[in-house]
Amino acid sequence: MQIYENETTEFKEEWTESAKKTICAFANSYGGTIYFGVRDDGVAIGIPDNKVDRLIRIVADVARYGVVPSADHLVRCLKSESEGKTILEVRVSAGPDMPYAVKIKDEGTRVFVRRGAACYEATDEELRQLYRNSNPVALEQRVSRLQELSFRETEAFFAKQEIAFAESKMQILGLKTQDGLFTNLAYWLSDQCAVETKLGFFAGDSKASSTQELLVYQGSVLKQYEQVLERIVNRFGTSFRVEAFASVDLLRSGRRVEAEEYPLVAVREALVNAFAHRDYGIDAPSFVSVHSDRIEIFTYGGLPQPLQVEDLRSGVSFCRNNKLAGLLMRLKLMEGYGMGFPKIYDAYARYGMEPMIDATPRWMKVSLPRVTLEAPDLSDLGQRIMRCLRTNGRMSRAGLQKEAAGGSYARVIAELKTLQEKGLIAKVGSGPKVLYQVAGSGEQKSAND
Repeated sequence: MQIYENETTEFKEEWTESAKKTICAFANSYGGTIYFGVRDDGVAIGIPDNKVDRLIRIVADVARYGVVPSADHLVRCLKSESEGKTILEVRVSAGPDMPYAVKIKDEGTRVFVRRGAACYEATDEELRQLYRNSNPVALEQRVSRLQELSFRETEAFFAKQEIAFAESKMQILGLKTQDGLFTNLAYWLSDQCAVETKLGFFAGDSKASSTQELLVYQGSVLKQYEQVLERIVNRFGTSFRVEAFASVDLLRSGRRVEAEEYPLVAVREALVNAFAHRDYGIDAPSFVSVHSDRIEIFTYGGLPQPLQVEDLRSGVSFCRNNKLAGLLMRLKLMEGYGMGFPKIYDAYARYGMEPMIDATPRWMKVSLPRVTLEAPDLSDLGQRIMRCLRTNGRMSRAGLQKEAAGGSYARVIAELKTLQEKGLIAKVGSGPKVLYQVAGSGEQKSAND
């Protein structure tokens, strides 16, 4: 099989008592599938046809009578084939009545959750979280445990956008219930918000490298977003208002050439999506890590089933915090549902690069590569040509010879050929109007188009 055990997938050669734990854990987590007749390494060994129906009955009895409350409506069995062998897929949906418990022989009745590719008995905190998740009212609209709230930071943010932040609008914005009590959304926007975002700058390409700076932000999540973005932009030596992170190269000619370190639109969209779709019910900070080769944004709150990472590219939307997202759109920090990730991909397309996105139902990590990162096996002239193309898009040979500075006609022609052979650049058109661009940076139309 081309799949591996993870938070939503488990392999079993046959029925064992531990399968009860998995059914229970999937119901308490994000759902998942148990594949019976498959070894731990993903190799299908099959189930004899005369045992399949018996296995289905065992699973049905456990779901109906062994899980409390009953998980009968959450479990489906499906016969299928893999590598010519009969296997049984037991699909378990996340339940609305968490926590679910199951009776295990010689262990009693216990609550299990899924962590990674294994099942564990739920901790006290996890039990509390399960009870919270079973509430039909969205987390952002539940009554905040803290009611003594102030909003100086959020009021200032609204004022900069020339939008009124008044008591009369709080219920409309989702900050108060009909009874006049502050919601969790109000808490997240308050000065008292203890939700943390950590921003770290590292000298190398991993957290094992030396830490240059580590900052921790609390308070209004709007202010946190602004502070993180502003600190990153300032770190790269540009003003908060410009549309690009710029690093200045003094070329041999003495001319100043500005080249983007990171597409700012991609950084903004990745950050605002992280704040909008974060699972604020998980008491753990978000991490923004700036490495030598990438910016990495990690948040708890992943993709709900059945969404996959590839769905994000096409603009398929999901929204964990609808009221918060609506507020971000009102403040023009978000354009609309599903717009963020297509804009991130588009921002990198001009450089022939892509962001790296990894997600589970529990967390999401977005890695934005540094676009001016130089390939060590390129000559100085090759490096300069690549920077020119990444900054300016399509360029002629003459334009590159002028902008790259220091290369003769013959050297530029030779270097362009080398870059093509390495698959780093592509020709567009032919003849005297031929242009060059970073490979993969858009449709290669004729230069005459």
